[in-house]
Amino acid sequence: MSARWSVTMRVEGRPSVLGSMTRRRRRALDVARGLGTAIVLSTAVAGCGGDPSGASRIPEPARYGYPGAQGELTAVGDGTPLPPGAVWDEASRTVVVTGLDVVLEGLFVRGSIDHQSAGQLTILDSVVEGGPESPFVVVSRERGARLIVKGTTLRRREPSAVDGTGAIQVLDDVQVVAEGNDISGTADGIQLTGDSSRVVGNRIHDLATTGGLHNDGVQVYSGDDVVISGNVFEIPQGATGNAAVFVQAGPGASVTGLRVTENSFDGAGYALTVEGSPDQVAGVVVTDNRWSGHHRWGPVFVQDPTVLDEWRGNDIGDSVLASP
Repeated sequence: MSARWSVTMRVEGRPSVLGSMTRRRRRALDVARGLGTAIVLSTAVAGCGGDPSGASRIPEPARYGYPGAQGELTAVGDGTPLPPGAVWDEASRTVVVTGLDVVLEGLFVRGSIDHQSAGQLTILDSVVEGGPESPFVVVSRERGARLIVKGTTLRRREPSAVDGTGAIQVLDDVQVVAEGNDISGTADGIQLTGDSSRVVGNRIHDLATTGGLHNDGVQVYSGDDVVISGNVFEIPQGATGNAAVFVQAGPGASVTGLRVTENSFDGAGYALTVEGSPDQVAGVVVTDNRWSGHHRWGPVFVQDPTVLDEWRGNDIGDSVLASP
């Protein structure tokens, strides 16, 4: 059954239905399991405000990505000292990471970062500028790996969607923690497959519209207890724009306990798309998000509304967005 969405406007303190359309198609303190790191999904994350009116619950743009001058970073190339477990491959212009616990901080990588171990890679306060030498900007390949990216600008020198990859791309069951990043120039922003992944306080914008593929801000293929919170999504509204958050469990995979909270959605076909039956997708919580009202098809598409556990405090423009 296809989902129905409706917009409810506040009129003299009472809600009234404005319209509807049909188409086929905890805010809390969370601890990232296995990370030992507390991630606050409220006023302390990436500049999210605590104004009870909701006026400042979306981060300010100046807080996304690497905030300093690019010249202050260490440019990576032949001869650049890198921590043990990381080497620069000039032919592919790639930092290859094989160590089990590697931290890359304060770097300008004119190329890509390829995480090839099942350990943890942390990227902090850097700029990674992918190019035609590799389809990836940052990729993590091994099952059980952990990828942490914070305060970093991820982009392509020549925006390209030909390969359909995300700026943060995973090729197996990888836990991703992405906080406070600025992402642009790739087909997708972030692709997720791992339990307890966190996408918090990022700006995803100016995605590549070439190559005939569609754009997703965050695509969720699998994972339990995934949080997408406090992000600003500016997704193309034309033919390539698909979703800001696209949930589509892969074959034999499931998405359970997903929380989508306090995000700002602009553009896309449906900004939030949740596909899958209750045996694939369950326990989805959608709270305190804002839609701009700019979209190609509608604000939200949920294939089976029974997968939603909670829908609360979601607005479109000056109106309440009712549950699908």
